[in-house]
Amino acid sequence: QHDKEDVILRCAARIAPHPLAVDTLLRSLKTIQAHPTNNKYQTIDTTTSGFQRSLNAPGVLDFLKAMNFHPQYQQPKTLKLAILDPATFYLGISALEQVQETSPEYANNKALLKFDKEVEQALLLANSDTKEAVKRADFMSKVPSESSTARGSHMTVEIGSNTKISRKFDGDDTLQDVVNWLGAHASIIPSNLQSGEWHLVDRNHPEALPYSNLTGVLDRTLQYIGCWPSGRLAVVPTLPHPTAVGTTTLVSSYRGLGAGPVEHLQK
Repeated sequence: QHDKEDVILRCAARIAPHPLAVDTLLRSLKTIQAHPTNNKYQTIDTTTSGFQRSLNAPGVLDFLKAMNFHPQYQQPKTLKLAILDPATFYLGISALEQVQETSPEYANNKALLKFDKEVEQALLLANSDTKEAVKRADFMSKVPSESSTARGSHMTVEIGSNTKISRKFDGDDTLQDVVNWLGAHASIIPSNLQSGEWHLVDRNHPEALPYSNLTGVLDRTLQYIGCWPSGRLAVVPTLPHPTAVGTTTLVSSYRGLGAGPVEHLQK
C-alpha cells in the first residue's frame, strides 16, 4: 500500500494534462481550507454538468478519495468529506500547485484552452464590430476566386479545436492567398501568424510541423509547398513547451515541389 503522499503525487501527475480539472480541484481545496466549518463546500455531486465538464478526468476520483472524500451510502454518486485533515489538504494543494508551476502538459493544454477561447471570440467579433467587418472585407478582396476546375486544390484549415473551414484553390495560388482567406474569417489570424504568437501547421506532414518562418513561404504556390491536389492546414498557438521534433524549423511538405532541403525555400 502506497503512503498518502505518494498516492496524492501520483494522482496529481495523472490529472496534469487536464488543466481545467487541476484548477477546479485546487480552487475547491483552497475554499474548503478557508471555510473548514462550511458543509456546503464538503459535498460533491459527480452527476452534475459542472463536475462532468470540469472534473471528469483520469485520476480525479482517486485524488478526492486520498483527500478523504467518500461516496455516501444512500447516494453513491455523491462524495462527502469524511475527515478534514489539514496535513492531507496541504499535501493535495502543494501537489496541484506544483503541477501548475512545473508540468509541461498542464502548461501546453492550458495554452490550448486559452487559444480556443480566443479563436471563438475572434470568429464572432464581426457580428458586433464594424471595424472588424471592414478588415475582413479587405482580406477577402485579396483572395482569388474559388477554383471551378476539377484540378483545383481542396484546402481545409482547422482553426482551434472546434472550427474547420474549406474551399478550393488553384495549384498556382499561393500560401499568402490562403492566409488572406483566413483573415477574411478573423483579421487577428494573419497578424498573430506574422508575430509568431500562432503558427500555421501542415497536417499533411507526418509530424504536423509548423511553418515557423511563415514569410519565407508566403509567396510559394500551393503546389510547391505540397498542398496540391489537397491541403490540410491548422492554425495553432505557440506552446510554452513545444513537443514536436523540429518545431523551430521551417518545414516544406514531403509531397510538394519544395520537398527538397529547407534552405531552398528561403532563396
